[in-house]
Amino acid sequence: MSRLVFDLETVFETLSLQIERCHYLARRSELERNAVYTADEFDLLAVYQANQFNVGEAEFDGTHLECKLPATDALLNTSGLVQL
Repeated sequence: MSRLVFDLETVFETLSLQIERCHYLARRSELERNAVYTADEFDLLAVYQANQFNVGEAEFDGTHLECKLPATDALLNTSGLVQL
């Protein structure tokens, strides 16, 4: 698991309760071990906030999960570059 300190700091600022932080890290480790996915830490945080990483059988059956925030998709142009 390689997470930048900044990413973890943002996760911990977003999840204010210690039990949430512990649960996030535990479930995040399980997801990394069991699932096939494409996501950055912020996308994963959004998924966690939506469903606590409850992705059903997809966590174990080899389904490739694409975790992207809709807001970031709206910023991408056709060449894949972020437009500000």
